[in-house]
Amino acid sequence: HMPGMDGLEVLEEIRKEYKNLPVVILSGSNVMEYGVKALQLGVTDCLEKAAMRKGLVDMIEKIVNE
Repeated sequence: HMPGMDGLEVLEEIRKEYKNLPVVILSGSNVMEYGVKALQLGVTDCLEKAAMRKGLVDMIEKIVNE
């Protein structure tokens, strides 16, 4: 857990200033509600921390090559 605000609150703040910035959220849990809210806020993708290593590299390559 992050001190002060959670990842979705950080995403909300990012979206206020940078509407089109690609954002990938790393989640410590696989909670569907969290993922749905993140998608509503315009997250590029969401990865579970457990699957992060390979998935994150693949995701960054995909975003950069778009």
